[in-house]
Amino acid sequence: MKALWWLVGALLLALPSVGAAQAGRTLDASWNVDPHPGTPVQDPDAVADLGAARRYLEREIRPSDPTRYRVLDPELTHLESMTEAADGVVWTTVSLTAGSLGTAIALAAVEQRESAAILFGLSGGVLVVGLLIQAIFRPSRDDVANVFRIPR
Repeated sequence: MKALWWLVGALLLALPSVGAAQAGRTLDASWNVDPHPGTPVQDPDAVADLGAARRYLEREIRPSDPTRYRVLDPELTHLESMTEAADGVVWTTVSLTAGSLGTAIALAAVEQRESAAILFGLSGGVLVVGLLIQAIFRPSRDDVANVFRIPR
């Protein structure tokens, strides 16, 4: 039983730190940009973080090349909305799992162990399904880099 609580606690602590790590990158440290404004990114693979990509688009491309900005902005906005939806699924899943685990503990306390065991199993399944949905719909690093990649 303690192992289950350790696992749930580790998941709850790890989920926010992943997003914070992605959002915490600075523009200067993670970008390899041509020194001439308005030119394409030299290394699109370095553009792998949505926050940094948005900052680059707003700071470098928007003032120097409005036409290119109008092309890239909708693509980046789409990836940002996919990320928000995937994060919403994860947090909804975590909330449902936490609620069902709390209910299962309450059921176990009043000697309804069979119902508690079923609820424990269902809550684990809900958590796994939610994490899989998030993994499928959340844009990858390649998706972000492809926004800035130039067709050859």
